[in-house]
Amino acid sequence: MPARALARVALVVVVVAVLVVAGRRAGALVPEFVRWVNGLGPWGPLAFVAGYIVASVALVPAALLTLAAGATFGVVKGVAVAFVGASLGASAAFLIARYAARGAVDRR
Repeated sequence: MPARALARVALVVVVVAVLVVAGRRAGALVPEFVRWVNGLGPWGPLAFVAGYIVASVALVPAALLTLAAGATFGVVKGVAVAFVGASLGASAAFLIARYAARGAVDRR
């Protein structure tokens, strides 16, 4: 394997490792995030969706955010907020992966 390809593989491994560590540490920040969202009033659901998108890309466990949405907004509104956040977060993760790795995949 050429040195350049090995360097790219190492970079991908480091980026994934950093995202996993950040995601696990961010799990401890979920209660603080929920308190902040509660203080935003009618802007709370929009802020929660934005946070859910960022957390999805950063590999924060979705179960924490989904449970927090239910506890914060109630069952019906929480399901809607979590669904929108999860869908947009998955789309963002897909688009980032597609365009960040497209060149490497095309070459192979």
